Amino acid sequence: MIAATSLDQFLDPLSRCLDAESARHQRGASISKMLAQELLRIADRESEYELARRRALARLSAPFHLGGQKRLPREALHDGENLR
Repeated sequence: MIAATSLDQFLDPLSRCLDAESARHQRGASISKMLAQELLRIADRESEYELARRRALARLSAPFHLGGQKRLPREALHDGENLR
């Protein structure tokens, strides 16, 4: 209840200010419509972020090829006949 009251106290002057801005820039746009549009933008950003996060994690599950060559077996490196 306290949070809702605090939110109402915060939104009332903001609502009046946005209403005045709305009248200047967008004829007929209501605060609720502007708020709904902003909430949709926020939801879109969140879903885009989540999709990008999932793609990045999927890429991390597969190993990266860094361009190196396969190692030779120990026996090939330490061949006794070719050391001298």
